Amino acid sequence: MSLAFEVPIAEQTASPARIQHLLYSSRRVATGLHWSDSSDWFREDPAWTRSLWHGDRLVGLLACTPPCAGSSWLRLCALADDLDAPDAFHNLWRELSCGLRQPGVREVHLLGSRQDWLRDCLVANGFVCEEKVVSLSRPLNGAPSCLTGAGYIRRATDCDLDRLMVLDEAAFPPHWRMSAGELRRALRLAANFTVLELDGAIRAFQITTRCDTEAHLSRLAVHPDYQGRGLGSRLLADVIRRCRTRGLASLTVNTQAHNRRSLRLYRRFDFRRTGPRY
Repeated sequence: MSLAFEVPIAEQTASPARIQHLLYSSRRVATGLHWSDSSDWFREDPAWTRSLWHGDRLVGLLACTPPCAGSSWLRLCALADDLDAPDAFHNLWRELSCGLRQPGVREVHLLGSRQDWLRDCLVANGFVCEEKVVSLSRPLNGAPSCLTGAGYIRRATDCDLDRLMVLDEAAFPPHWRMSAGELRRALRLAANFTVLELDGAIRAFQITTRCDTEAHLSRLAVHPDYQGRGLGSRLLADVIRRCRTRGLASLTVNTQAHNRRSLRLYRRFDFRRTGPRY
């Protein structure tokens, strides 16, 4: 199939209906939008998206997160089934990567694609495996002991945003940090977003999402100066209790395969590996 032209989404607007049609009609779709549906993503962050067109038909989409500390994440790729995938991805990536260089983005990351078509496209365009991630799961048929300690746990609010950003920046390297927009969306959409306050400041927080009867711990951050003091354990025990109260069946989490401290924490709470590393 020959493509008539390609344009940035900011110049030729794709309606929500066209976006949804491509996402639901194609087998070649990879998403990790985190707190937004596809239409919101393209409307709110058009500078970091690119689209591919054949006449007035939308046939390809590629989207990254807004730059944060010199890094960005590839969050969506969708290609129509009748396209040549390597050629279409290359065209989209060429346009998007040029735009990302202008604000000084040095790295673009993607979390674990198990789809052969996308993996082949990524490798052909210079992406390499940087670190391994493992998936863990815990059934919610039993609750851990209630952990006590200094400070207190409460729900996060919009007023916490600036302090959450400072903590997140201290706790994670640049490419793992959340942007202000991602934190703001998480405050609005997460099933459970709690903070632990100690010594007059937020020292740790967690974000949990929900899909049907399964919860997913998508973020657990503890300030480096307060690590090793049980704050992560207290938040995790509280999350498990809240999930059980809501009648959920399981809690999942992803973490780096080399992060021994994180793995010890989750094993202590009876999490087990559920799949291959990726």
